[in-house]
Amino acid sequence: MKSLINFCNGKIIHQRIGKIEHKFINLHLFLLINISKIKSYDMSSISTKVTLLSINKFNILSWYVKDHGNRKNQKVEKLKEYIIKLSKVKKFDDIYLLCFPRILNFGFNPISIYFFSYNNRITHTIYEVKNTFGDIHHYISNNVVSKSVFNKRMFVSPFFENDGHYEILSKLNNKSVFVKINYIVKDNIKLKAFLNATIIKSNNIAVFFALIKNFVFPGKVWINIHYQALKLFLKKIKIEKKPLENKVKHTFVEKS
Repeated sequence: MKSLINFCNGKIIHQRIGKIEHKFINLHLFLLINISKIKSYDMSSISTKVTLLSINKFNILSWYVKDHGNRKNQKVEKLKEYIIKLSKVKKFDDIYLLCFPRILNFGFNPISIYFFSYNNRITHTIYEVKNTFGDIHHYISNNVVSKSVFNKRMFVSPFFENDGHYEILSKLNNKSVFVKINYIVKDNIKLKAFLNATIIKSNNIAVFFALIKNFVFPGKVWINIHYQALKLFLKKIKIEKKPLENKVKHTFVEKS
């Protein structure tokens, strides 16, 4: 991918499995940003082909550096430094970040993914997970060819206990992104999640039609999370008590 910023047209599927099943599909527009090549002094001119997008500034679509990493950095170079230090990766050519853009300055990323590329191959991934309580956790993998296993370390949903583990498989190429997540407790799959996104042309027309097609509006992800939570509540699924926040904010892969 030669572009510093790519747009992806895609969807996320959640499927709860068990005595009470629940499924929903969320259509959205994604950003795929090469944070290893972007420089802060270039930010004002990066989105010239897509004037709908701004970086660290208000627009119809926007991306803010402070939404990611340790959520303190204003400059993309500092985000890059933080992610490299966190991952302990020594060799890479590019680091791509997949995330949702803000819409009219409103946005929420329950999961963002960093892909490390070396010699035209994805070698490492970091899954940056946030919950609606304001917490954040990074799950770090050194293998994306096969599924990676992580012990669950952060309370995500009040409708699941904070135990079990994740099995994650992700793929990125010049045309698309694919992510599969299984949440497993005591050998039973409790939740399946899929992300499928196709890279589209980076111009105003293509992006505008993607916004219309996916019915993207301010706060869509956040609103949908709470709407689905209401539906789960009405299905009388037990609400779990939130545990104390984990002081360690990152986890390395258990096995792959």
